[in-house]
Amino acid sequence: MGSLSWIRRLFTVWAGTFLFLAGVAALRGHSPREAVAHGFLWGAITALIFTGSRRYESREGRRCALCADTPEPHKP
Repeated sequence: MGSLSWIRRLFTVWAGTFLFLAGVAALRGHSPREAVAHGFLWGAITALIFTGSRRYESREGRRCALCADTPEPHKP
């Protein structure tokens, strides 16, 4: 997988996590500024850990059956 796909994955995970966590914080009664800050920070942390771990597993040649985002290994 190229660098562009990893960057795209990082931002996709960040955006989804950001929206979810900011929405939850807003529903819990936090101010909009606090909700956005909370979503931004924890979304970034989550995206970095998730994408970093997937990249590590990909480099080690391990497949994720749940994610199904890596190509099947070719049999010789």
